[in-house]
Amino acid sequence: MDTVWGFLSSLSEPAARLTLAVLASSVIGWEREIGGHPAGLRTNIMVALGAAIFTLLSQDIVAKGTGDPTRVIAGVAQGIGFLGAGTIFLDANRIKGLTSAATIWVMGGLGIAWGAGSYPTAILGTLAAFVVLRTIKRLEMVAAERLRNRADRRDTL
Repeated sequence: MDTVWGFLSSLSEPAARLTLAVLASSVIGWEREIGGHPAGLRTNIMVALGAAIFTLLSQDIVAKGTGDPTRVIAGVAQGIGFLGAGTIFLDANRIKGLTSAATIWVMGGLGIAWGAGSYPTAILGTLAAFVVLRTIKRLEMVAAERLRNRADRRDTL
């Protein structure tokens, strides 16, 4: 019975980290989903969950006395960068998907933070990502409108 209890209690911290990674990334994923962006809810959750899993595995490897967790994190970052690059495309002489690619990359970093149990970094990073995605778009729209107005005024002169 002690062995079963020991096994179950050993699951609690990894389960908490994975659950928090899923919950936090779902907030960002939902923001992207309702905006109709290429990388939405499922993509963001899977990226953060995968990064958290790799991070937990790297901690297990280190605990056994083998491996280097920094190599695992570097591999995760590189792989997620490749995944994000697939969301970038050229459409009518405009580059699209850069924010989706950057969001995927940030989700990988947040997944690593949640997986490592770096809760302050994970919480602040999640909040910062949400605020940036929700507020900066509005600022960009205001700036674009001002540029259009300035161009319209020049055209009438």
